[in-house]
Amino acid sequence: MIVVSQQPDGEGPVSGLVPPPGVGPDAVLASVPGGLVEAWQEAYREYGYASEATSSAQPGDPDVARAMAATSLAVASAWREIAAQGAHSWWSLAAVEAAAQAFEFQARDWGARAAQVQGGRLRSGRRGVR
Repeated sequence: MIVVSQQPDGEGPVSGLVPPPGVGPDAVLASVPGGLVEAWQEAYREYGYASEATSSAQPGDPDVARAMAATSLAVASAWREIAAQGAHSWWSLAAVEAAAQAFEFQARDWGARAAQVQGGRLRSGRRGVR
């Protein structure tokens, strides 16, 4: 089982992969080297900053799209590194790999947005409006 004990800001558990009753987070984290936990926290922190930037950026900002693509990919890579440790139950490994895949898909989507903006093909939400 994998539990990253705190969110990057130090508040509360990071994910729904919580230990079962009677099992403390220290026992669960023993299978994930601290360096990987720290790398995940840093990647997710940067992702959070990029995500916050989307709310204040102009629609179609290519820098924001590229930042979201890069930070999403960094989080996915951190999840993949954790999954590669191999000392996980089948269901926690499936959850970690699903998280990695979700961030990979998100990185691909943001990368496509950045490419569309660069190519001048970004359209608004209304049909036929550029």
